[in-house]
Amino acid sequence: MAAVLLFFLVGRNLQSLWVRSVCKALPVSVLAISLIFSFLKERKNLITARFSIAALCFSMAGDIFGEMRGCFIFQIVSFSLAQIMYATSFASHLKFDKSTIRNIVRGVLCPILVTYLVLFARYVLPFINAGPVKTAILWYIVLIGVMGLLSALQCRKGWWWFICGALLFIASDSMMRSTRTASSWGRRASRSR
Repeated sequence: MAAVLLFFLVGRNLQSLWVRSVCKALPVSVLAISLIFSFLKERKNLITARFSIAALCFSMAGDIFGEMRGCFIFQIVSFSLAQIMYATSFASHLKFDKSTIRNIVRGVLCPILVTYLVLFARYVLPFINAGPVKTAILWYIVLIGVMGLLSALQCRKGWWWFICGALLFIASDSMMRSTRTASSWGRRASRSR
């Protein structure tokens, strides 16, 4: 979310690919570095640390590929690998406990998340003409859905932060995709007149 904000405040109107890429990658880099120091300090959950740091690196690569023309497939692959890393990190903490609050959150959040992603897919996919692109975007929607569900199903200290992070990730990705889809749909509609 910070990357999107920084990009829109500073880098959006800049012509230099290098400057735009740095504006998008800088917040993720800072987060990855702080995560490395945090895990080195605590020496706990090293498996989680590796998956989380790898996910952030793939996210950063996806942001940079997104700035380059003709690199959509590389962007989707990078973001997909990031979601797989996040999901693997969350899956390593799956436990079913008797916590009433967690079970209420899961019972409410999981159906809402699935419904949201299904509605989002129904909104976005009809505007995409290219079959491989449509398949890649559907694949990515499934991956962010799995990641979001696993964030809700995990049991570990600070689980609220992971859920909030996952939901912000899903919201920002879907908003960016919706904005791009709506703008490209508007351009196609104006060309057809």
